[in-house]
Amino acid sequence: MKLTPDEQLCRLLDTGDVLTYARIQHSLKMSERQIRRILHRLRKGGLPIEERREGSLKLFFLPADRQRVAVPDLQFDSAEL
Repeated sequence: MKLTPDEQLCRLLDTGDVLTYARIQHSLKMSERQIRRILHRLRKGGLPIEERREGSLKLFFLPADRQRVAVPDLQFDSAEL
């Protein structure tokens, strides 16, 4: 099943990474204008996307309490149990 651009951006933000427009553009293969629209839609939908500036770069991220980092399943053999 193919994810929508909104879902793809949510997944990128969920990793806890701080994202720039360039990183999002590379991942989603979309223009900065399209990304701004997606960010606006996600914020309007209640996702607390924060931003800050570092020099000329605008950085986007989710607060730590809103990130959903996937944890892989742990597998043990009988000797390890």
